[in-house]
Amino acid sequence: MYYLVKIIFSFFLFFLFFTTFSSGKESHNCSTALFSIDSNFSSGSQSKCEVINKDYIRLYISPEDEEVKNPSPWFAFRKSSHNEKIFVELYYTESKHRYNPKKSFDLVDWKRISASNIKILEDNKKVVISFKPSNLPVYVSAQEVIAYNWYNNWIDSFDSSYKLKKSVIGHSLQGREIIKLEAIKYRENPYILLVGRQHPPEVSGAIALTSFATSIFSQGELSQKFLDNYNILILPFLNPDGVENGHWRHNKGKKDLNRDWGFFTQPETKAIEVELEKFYSTDQLILFLDFHSTFYNRFYIQHESEISKLPNFTKTWLSRSKELLEDYQFSVDPRLSENNGVSKNYIYTKFQVPAVTYEVGDETDRELVKQSSITFAREMMKILLE
Repeated sequence: MYYLVKIIFSFFLFFLFFTTFSSGKESHNCSTALFSIDSNFSSGSQSKCEVINKDYIRLYISPEDEEVKNPSPWFAFRKSSHNEKIFVELYYTESKHRYNPKKSFDLVDWKRISASNIKILEDNKKVVISFKPSNLPVYVSAQEVIAYNWYNNWIDSFDSSYKLKKSVIGHSLQGREIIKLEAIKYRENPYILLVGRQHPPEVSGAIALTSFATSIFSQGELSQKFLDNYNILILPFLNPDGVENGHWRHNKGKKDLNRDWGFFTQPETKAIEVELEKFYSTDQLILFLDFHSTFYNRFYIQHESEISKLPNFTKTWLSRSKELLEDYQFSVDPRLSENNGVSKNYIYTKFQVPAVTYEVGDETDRELVKQSSITFAREMMKILLE
């Protein structure tokens, strides 16, 4: 009997070791004798994880659904404290490494992880991050985590004298609010429409939008004069489900929202359609800016053959801004407005106004993103007041 119990206990220990440390176990949270990782926070990725060894965990970086085609491989996880050196591997199942990993202790202040702690292998399909012993947990993410709390703090930062009204124009598939910010001096004034965060990982574009919008209200006499003559409509956070769930591209309906304008099949874009109704029978919408992120700083604009109601605005705006931005290099890409569900194309086709996709580089210095956005906003106001 003693030997039977000993055999059973030995088998139990082997089974426990195997299920904890073998490469066959996959889950969204993984633990070893040294450390653990999880994604139980806003924007935490839904990647499966696999314990390779007590000091090594692998994350499988995969898109949220099989329809995702854009290579924006988001990852975000929380690593526990540990008293020995450990390793986390990012293994890309449907894409290649794109974003330089960043870390934070509080989800507020972020720093890039040193290149000396990162090994990129197998033609950018595999990345191994090493971590020195640490007595604090740390968040690691493809980009800074910018979710609901961040937007709410930004909105709360506006002075009440700005008369910026916040309202809810709809809800996502999972019931999250679609927020609208609006500043109206006179109802009959022309409108500027700013939208953002259609694609969850595009954080540098979110930083640009909020800096741009804040600047409209904070340039003293210039802002006052501008807001006396123009109304501002801002939809800063159009895909809250995608952001909350750590998606690469889509909402929870497996749809790229920036391929749904004009079709309006999703609750998020249906809310936009309702909001646009007030412009269908008027000429009040005069400018549209949609903020995104990509590999480099770039502006997508109308093709030169497409004449808008402000025919010289975009060219003048970008050229004047470029003269003032020696350190912020960007390209301009004119494209014909196809009927493909892209916001820029839909707005131009429907309203014949300048419609611009404002793309910010993934790794563009964040202070430079903010300062350049202020310049772009200031030059926009000056031109429209001429």
